[in-house]
Amino acid sequence: MGWLSIALGAFFSFSLGMLWYGPVFGQTWMKLANIKKGDMKMENPGLTMSLATLSNLLTALAIERLFVWSGTPSLHAAMGIGVMALLGFSGPKLIDGVLWGRQRWGLFWFNMAYTLVTYLGIAGIVFALATD
Repeated sequence: MGWLSIALGAFFSFSLGMLWYGPVFGQTWMKLANIKKGDMKMENPGLTMSLATLSNLLTALAIERLFVWSGTPSLHAAMGIGVMALLGFSGPKLIDGVLWGRQRWGLFWFNMAYTLVTYLGIAGIVFALATD
């Protein structure tokens, strides 16, 4: 198991999320999610960060395992795994927010773009370390 690629993939995902939902696209996200600046206080930051870290580790682990199990160590295969993970797993679940949670379509597409960049980044890290 590629523990280094899993750890780096999780770190990439966490860092990207901090940038994506923060200084880079934070204002757009807040507008799409109808969140005001005053609503941003976390009730339990330790628990929130711990669960986010666990989530990122599980995502990186799943992408790393799919890459290894595919038996085709190529960048094309790695990127394909990232795209298929989005289209086959995350996308169908993210759309539930629109269908049942009254989430705006703009927020759905915003989150889909973040998830795609995350998965492609993790897959790229997995590929780069698998071919070293």
